[in-house]
Amino acid sequence: MTSENKSHGRRDADGALIFQNDTGAQESMGYMARVYPEHTDVLLTIGPQHRNRREVLHGGIIVTVMDSACGYACSRHAAEDAGIPFVTVSLTTNFVAPVAQGTIRATGRVTGGGYKTLFCEAEVRSEDDRLIATATGVFKRSK
Repeated sequence: MTSENKSHGRRDADGALIFQNDTGAQESMGYMARVYPEHTDVLLTIGPQHRNRREVLHGGIIVTVMDSACGYACSRHAAEDAGIPFVTVSLTTNFVAPVAQGTIRATGRVTGGGYKTLFCEAEVRSEDDRLIATATGVFKRSK
């Protein structure tokens, strides 16, 4: 059972803030964010629209879900309702393995920083827990 959070997302039974169709990119790509106090999980079920010419998940989409996982993690780090927006200053990505189907999970965690600038790391894993990609980034408070 979920209950609505008036300012941002809805709260799930396990305490996660759920964000779905929060942005145009999120709506068009079809991913969902589950925001917890210590990390954020972004989930995407791979469809044909997400694949590249090799028929595996496009690298740009992998980067997008890691960027979103980090952004939500930073927002939650700054405010309980994840209502403080952050923008990406830099994001360094390492691709480890391809994935073509199923649901991927990008997990983002804040690793340090201060009031205006936060450091974050992310990883993407497949349904069978294979590591697909990793990233580290710098994020700036935009409000």
